[in-house]
Amino acid sequence: MTSSTNLAETLEIDTTIADKWQQVLDLLARLLQVPAALIMRVRPPSIQVFLSSHSPGNPYEEHELAPLNTGLYCETVMAQRAELLVPDALRDAAWCANPDIKLGMVSYLGLPLVWPDDHVFGTICVLDRKMNPYNDTQRALLEQFRGLVERDLRQVYERREQALRDAAILEQMVATAKLATIGSYPGHIEQILVALLDNSARHAFAGREGRCVHIAATRQDNEVELVYTDNGCGIAADALPRVFEPFYTTRVGEGARGLGLAIVLNAVQAILKGSVRLDSTPGDGVRFTFRLPLNPSAQ
Repeated sequence: MTSSTNLAETLEIDTTIADKWQQVLDLLARLLQVPAALIMRVRPPSIQVFLSSHSPGNPYEEHELAPLNTGLYCETVMAQRAELLVPDALRDAAWCANPDIKLGMVSYLGLPLVWPDDHVFGTICVLDRKMNPYNDTQRALLEQFRGLVERDLRQVYERREQALRDAAILEQMVATAKLATIGSYPGHIEQILVALLDNSARHAFAGREGRCVHIAATRQDNEVELVYTDNGCGIAADALPRVFEPFYTTRVGEGARGLGLAIVLNAVQAILKGSVRLDSTPGDGVRFTFRLPLNPSAQ
């Protein structure tokens, strides 16, 4: 299993989100009238300029790296997980020798950016070539933009977590398919399970948290009983008799073709010479019970 730390470190930001963040930085630099607005990402043992405002006089290049433990403004922000305001580093004994002074950046305002698992992504910050105390309105504006970026980080993180959960479910399904191999037809077992997972993802789990699928296969004499359950929204009683019909769907106009369960029924009856029973209660998920002969060709 991937640890939370590794997950946060390996997540990538797609171009759609990065483009939105770039617009945020460009706007921030204009509103605060500063030469540089940055989103920094920590990548030990370095920190990276993830995005840099397209503003006159900005000395920071996108993707450039700087070593950590060198006294950068952003290191303190990340370490303390708090706002850092340095109005004039040249007159501040704690900051008068920091590396950004060489670039002419003597004032700084920055906030930490944090993943939902509480690991630090980096910072969002602005820098100026002159003394700048940054008033309360400017600080509140940076806070608002920080909130926007962290909402996107939450979306990226949760999307990846769900993908990992779905991959684990698929891995379980493949393993169960191998366990339930019948005669010379293992591919059809896997086809059935993939169709059921797709059905759960498209219909049962829409807008629901805590999604769970369970698969069990047991051998009983010359048959295998294969049971698939999910904890989704379930199926209404009036729809149950029709769900195996070709082109029947409860999501008309949403791109669903209504073929998944029809394919399942055909594979079970025509190829595997078995049977399937569906039990479901609205709000309480589904239970598919398959009884499949070990040797379909002998039926």
